[in-house]
Amino acid sequence: MKGRPCDVRVFWLSNSDICPTSITVAQPFRISTGLPAYIASYLRTVAPRSTPCQSLSSKNIVRCHNDAVTAPATRLTLVSHARTDAMRSGRFPADEPLDEAGVRALAEVTDFPRADRVVSGPELRSRSTAEIFGTDVAIEPALADVAYGRWSGLEMTDLPDADAMAWLGDPAFTPPGGESLDALFARVEAWLDEVGSTPGRTLAVTAPAVIRAAVVLVLAAPVSSFWRVDVAPLTRTSIHRRGSLWTMDSVAQKSL
Repeated sequence: MKGRPCDVRVFWLSNSDICPTSITVAQPFRISTGLPAYIASYLRTVAPRSTPCQSLSSKNIVRCHNDAVTAPATRLTLVSHARTDAMRSGRFPADEPLDEAGVRALAEVTDFPRADRVVSGPELRSRSTAEIFGTDVAIEPALADVAYGRWSGLEMTDLPDADAMAWLGDPAFTPPGGESLDALFARVEAWLDEVGSTPGRTLAVTAPAVIRAAVVLVLAAPVSSFWRVDVAPLTRTSIHRRGSLWTMDSVAQKSL
């Protein structure tokens, strides 16, 4: 049964200040305000669906987790690798080098994000891009592009209609010899949990699919949102984490 709307006063961290805002919610709790993800998660924790509406008066003050306020921040910059021929032609990629345009664009990069450590996906295209950020680059298998299996080198129009529809509509569908979107999301989520426990700045060079999965995970959006995130070559996506949850800073900025 839906309860009447309740006014909840919330505090969240913004530019190192504690800033208040008010939102109106109804039972069951549905937070759709653009607040940092950890606030929405916290509200759902402290105000479960069984909570009577009258217990959430305007005098209630909900503060975010202590660890989200006091913990040192982990900052992650995800850089999409430079262009390849597969990206240009719309093919499922194999492990291929950058194309000529990608090499030229890489040579023109002048804005290097601050980083305490640099990691890269294992593919040649990611490793070649990561070289501009220094020689001490660690290879991270979890940042590998989706394994497309026998689809590598094909275009979407080469697939049987049933396979194409399943790939676009069912995250559990696995290409022959490849990997499902569910599997991609699982390994990206596990890696985000791992890197989130390391304070400081990490720069990761990887495939657009990995970055799209990370964006969807940070926003706690449905997996179907994966197809609605556009990540161009040599763009950067920035997120940060205090405590247990990530917050989105920017998506696919063309600032490299």
